[in-house]
Amino acid sequence: MKNTLLAILCCSSGLVFASGLPCAKITNAGGNLLTITNDPNWDDQIVIVNGRKQHSFKILLNNNQSVDLCGTWSQFGLNFYDVQGKFAAATISNLDSSVTSLVDIYPDDALNYNIYQQSANYMAIAIAGIK
Repeated sequence: MKNTLLAILCCSSGLVFASGLPCAKITNAGGNLLTITNDPNWDDQIVIVNGRKQHSFKILLNNNQSVDLCGTWSQFGLNFYDVQGKFAAATISNLDSSVTSLVDIYPDDALNYNIYQQSANYMAIAIAGIK
């Protein structure tokens, strides 16, 4: 497969970094359950979830729980749901940027979040809820 990971480095948090590709530590900073799934519109994406390659995934995060995600391309799509059924979609990307960031949020401003660490291939983000 063309998108073979060129280099893998492990840091103390257990997050697997793929050389040049975007990684994110997502923490549920809200009081309610947060569900994160792969975006089905990105049907060919593979995401590294807590160190394991996944084509399709559903992650349930209680308050203060985290998940580590890395792309195998320069961007990947995620869907977020809360217990009230509110929905938001976003892309984790470092394409055409000097930092990894959360982009293309739908609906606009739907996520209440704070990026508290950011570099070319990594960001740490706390999601407080879906508006």
